Amino acid sequence: NQTTENRQVGSKWEHKHDDLDWHSMSIPHPVPLKAQAEKEVPGEPAAQLRDPKHQPAAPLRAPKHQPPDQGQDEDKTISKQDILCKFVVQHGQRIGETISIDGGHIVFKHGAEKLYIPMSSISGFTDEDVEIGDFNRDEALRLGEEWHQRTTNSLKFDKNGMLIND
Repeated sequence: NQTTENRQVGSKWEHKHDDLDWHSMSIPHPVPLKAQAEKEVPGEPAAQLRDPKHQPAAPLRAPKHQPPDQGQDEDKTISKQDILCKFVVQHGQRIGETISIDGGHIVFKHGAEKLYIPMSSISGFTDEDVEIGDFNRDEALRLGEEWHQRTTNSLKFDKNGMLIND
């Protein structure tokens, strides 16, 4: 009376985060299906906040113009947490993701390109998006490349692997 048990050995287990990039894992939200995630590419419509309890009463606004005697320290109005690692939205379309703040400017990536625009271009933000107005793309690309060359060899990271902006 010998019984035989068949087992499947070595089956592939897929980790639940295999389909996500690092930004998606930093914001708690439902995990998209792999097929759905592949369809969502840059140029997709901006995310709408579905949960009204997480939506601010009115988005905070960056100052458009400052008197010359006040300087360029806009971090008092907008904190790094409000801007970094968020999607950049222009005219309702996602055009990139913020990666750094540098001297009154934000740096965001669009594919392999780095764009460097003034903080005054920010018109508002949500939990996932930074909304910007129009800017000079050629100038932003040139300054983004200069920023990349200037910072590539001197990036500093904290113990959690996060970029330290001096």
